[in-house]
Amino acid sequence: CVMFHMLDHRSGKWKMKHTVNRTAAVHRNLIADPGLLAALEAAVPGRVDSRASRRLAMAHDASHYLLTPQAVVSPTNTAEVAALLRLSSQHGVPFTFRSGGTSLSGQAVSEGVLVDTRRHFRGIQVLDDGARVQVQPGMTVRQVNSRLSPHKRKLGPDPASESACTVGGVVDQAQADLAALV
Repeated sequence: CVMFHMLDHRSGKWKMKHTVNRTAAVHRNLIADPGLLAALEAAVPGRVDSRASRRLAMAHDASHYLLTPQAVVSPTNTAEVAALLRLSSQHGVPFTFRSGGTSLSGQAVSEGVLVDTRRHFRGIQVLDDGARVQVQPGMTVRQVNSRLSPHKRKLGPDPASESACTVGGVVDQAQADLAALV
């Protein structure tokens, strides 16, 4: 707690004011659970980032929320994702999947573990002359639409952030708008 004097402009008198030491709260959140980190490292070796700089960089999305995760994990396949889900259950720690980080409502931040699905899950396969498409969560809406364009097709949602928002977030948020074709 910090104490300081402040001039009250209405009365012209000096008043005592105190504020909470937010630095201590930030530092407390930067200490990750060592047991959890060891379990994460065993599940996805070499792809667990618990550095404060990385965790702080991922502590926000496009919303006003600021939640520092205990770690950022970048799995490369579905078997690793399954192992992470088992860890979440065993340790009672929430895992939040994050792709683009463009959420305006805080869905891409967590004080648990962030699972980065943008880096290694970027596959796309256009099928049936563009009538169907199989897309992994890390592809942006713009990337999908550019692959569908030769077939005169387009992914339904038309967000303003199409160059950054990913299919994983679109599906997670069940986004659709007036431009969506069903």
